[in-house]
Amino acid sequence: MLFVCTGNICRSPLAEQLLRRDLGGHPDVIVASAGLRAMSGSPMDAHPTEISRRLGGDPTGAVGKQLHDRFVDGADLILVMTVAQLGELTRDYPRATRKAFTLLQFAELVETLAPLPPVAQTVPEQLRELVSLASQSRFRVSSANPDIADPYKQSAQLHEDVGATIDRAVRTVSARLRAEISAVA
Repeated sequence: MLFVCTGNICRSPLAEQLLRRDLGGHPDVIVASAGLRAMSGSPMDAHPTEISRRLGGDPTGAVGKQLHDRFVDGADLILVMTVAQLGELTRDYPRATRKAFTLLQFAELVETLAPLPPVAQTVPEQLRELVSLASQSRFRVSSANPDIADPYKQSAQLHEDVGATIDRAVRTVSARLRAEISAVA
């Protein structure tokens, strides 16, 4: 799974860390983050670092990483923060189209999709099946605003609001992922 934002020092690393928190380091689920125009090598911004720690994430060593082919090709699911980022991602990496969503769109989708029967023998196969079903069901997304604002160099309050939004969405996604994992375990 790959989370993507612009600089990879605020939203996407926070989402990555919170999903790791929720999945407890499950060995079959690798979580990463990257930026479309990453601040490569820059440490995670102070506000999201503090929010991650407070919410149970581990921001230790988080630095900005630039999105590249290996990230895109290695991910079964890519979650971005805005519709504009989704457009940029799929323009630059058309092969990502069926497996890329905004975080809020995917969270809404996984809440509405019926549970999958254990259709696969492995956790990664089961999760790929969920992504395929979500891709086929994109028309169900009704969210009026599927974007998560960029808090970089903005107020502490905006960082808090963005952190709370990401936490809610990640908890929704992780609950569904845990259900799919337990279906094949």
